[in-house]
This record gives sequence, structure tokens and C-alpha cells, in this order.
Amino acid sequence: SAYHAPVERAFEVLGRDRVIVLQYERCLDDPLAEMQRTQRFLGLEPVAALPPNLEAPERSQERIFPGAKVELPARINGHLIEALEDDVRKLTALCPELDPGLWPNFRQL
Repeated sequence: SAYHAPVERAFEVLGRDRVIVLQYERCLDDPLAEMQRTQRFLGLEPVAALPPNLEAPERSQERIFPGAKVELPARINGHLIEALEDDVRKLTALCPELDPGLWPNFRQL
């Protein structure tokens, strides 16, 4: 969950222009646009439509992994949010293309 340091390191080692950062929630919300963005980044001709097997992605983790979702107690969840907030703030400053509004616990950033 702490992505700032590894992403920053990737930018330092590889160069910002050689790293694309995708946001999972955007890939679910608009898979065609994110696929096209990735293809343009790779220097490929973007596809006009998604392959049929990607047209209706499964958006519910419960359907993908039945019984896998565990609700954390509010106290623990609060501690995790507090512990990750600075990292999320730094990450979104480093990668302004990321939208913290898509992350319910960090919409306020």
C-alpha cells in the first residue's frame, strides 16, 4: 500500500518518460481508455475497441474472490489510513495523473 518510494525510485532509475502509472480504479471504470493510453505510451497503435473478453469486467471483488473481503475494525482502519496518508499525498504529488478521489479513504487529499 505504500507506493511513493518504489515509484519515485523507478522514475529515478528509468526516467519519468519510461514509466507509466496506471490506477486500478480507472482501469475498471474505463478499460478502453486506459488500454489505449498504455498502447500510446508503448508506441503502439491504440485499439478501437476492447476484445470481447474485456468488455464487461467484473467489478466486484466479492464475485472474483468469494468470501475474501474482510471488514477491518474501525480503529484499525483508522490507523491504516493515518499511516498511509502521507504516502498517498506524496504519491499523488509525484503522479498528478492519479486521482485520490477514486480512493474512498483518501478523497480529502
